[in-house]
Amino acid sequence: MEIFELTTDADFCVKNIEKEDCCGVCKPLTCGAIVLTNRGTGSLKIKGQSYDLAIGSVLFIYPCEQVDALNVDTDFNATVLLASIGLLGEAISRFEHYILETFFKNRWIPSVSSESGKKFFLNIIENLKFVQQNDSSFYKYEQALCLLRSLFCYAADRIKELTKRDDLPSFNRLEEHFRTFMQLLTSDFKRSREVAYYAEKMHLTPKYLNYITNSVAQRTCKNMIDNYVTLQIKSELRSTQKTIQEIAYEYNFANQSFLGSYFKKFTDMSPRKFRTGM
Repeated sequence: MEIFELTTDADFCVKNIEKEDCCGVCKPLTCGAIVLTNRGTGSLKIKGQSYDLAIGSVLFIYPCEQVDALNVDTDFNATVLLASIGLLGEAISRFEHYILETFFKNRWIPSVSSESGKKFFLNIIENLKFVQQNDSSFYKYEQALCLLRSLFCYAADRIKELTKRDDLPSFNRLEEHFRTFMQLLTSDFKRSREVAYYAEKMHLTPKYLNYITNSVAQRTCKNMIDNYVTLQIKSELRSTQKTIQEIAYEYNFANQSFLGSYFKKFTDMSPRKFRTGM
């Protein structure tokens, strides 16, 4: 199902899907997804568990998860919001730890209850569509980030209505470590790009931290760090007027040349070419 695939250069995308889009096998996601059902019913299976989709239901899907569609109605229609790991990580990084745990365990909202709630949610989606289509916007990433944070804040309130903090279940230890790593990465990515740095912060060995990311996300820890840093540098180049030297200093590179070599390794182009080609 290509509906859950985000193009390499995009930080987010809003898609409208029908029954015919929900066929085939989906690879593990390389981004996050939020599914809002507009019409019809159906169900999606994630990690062996099925979630019902009815009008007004919202389902959160996280990076590296595999999705299978089940029993989708002929008239099924839904809006899918895709967000890169970088954008998703920034959007949720300021939430309290127990709210993040609630999101990971209670990914499904059976229905956006009130009419005002539905209107708010749909307005966020429509505004994201507008930002997506506005290629001339200098602050496209920042606009999307603000809107996505608002959406998550609304969803967090709704989930808290459905789940009490005291009722939170226990979590797999590897998944707990993985979430801690992701939170640390979103706060410290400018300070270090080394696995050893994050492992020390978490009081783990680099080998074990790498085992965690491989087990949960099927990716090496170094790959996740480099991918996240590269996405953030892209955002800086797209949406700020900082010089490349200023970005290099801010991201703890020795100089502009080191930043250029690092960036080109993962994008096949120099920071200057990336910026002028936008």
